[in-house]
Amino acid sequence: MNELGMARSKDSAKEIKDLDKCGQCTKLITDRDNGLQCDLCDGWFHAGCQDVTDDDYKALNKLEVAVHWYCKTCNIRVQKVMGSVARLQNRMEKVEAGLQELKNELPAKIQEVCVQVVSSIRKELEG
Repeated sequence: MNELGMARSKDSAKEIKDLDKCGQCTKLITDRDNGLQCDLCDGWFHAGCQDVTDDDYKALNKLEVAVHWYCKTCNIRVQKVMGSVARLQNRMEKVEAGLQELKNELPAKIQEVCVQVVSSIRKELEG
């Protein structure tokens, strides 16, 4: 793996295993192959088996920032999870807004209840 931990390079392929098989075609991924490791399932794949062009593979290896790569199968799962996370975040923001509204209204409501209780007690004492 390179310093990004995602693409197999010729110099470091032996650090992993010489017998890694592609999760799609099940053929061995050798030092001469462009191999990618999925961040979700940890499987290795030939770049070509995942429709990653040689130019894209080279570009991924040149990046100096962490990049997460998912195989086709896991990418579908990640998209579903991210959609769920977005929906949950939206719901959470609505709940937080409602909570803030309640916090803002609470002092006035407490004051209103206190006035009603005091008024009720006065009526009982007078009556």
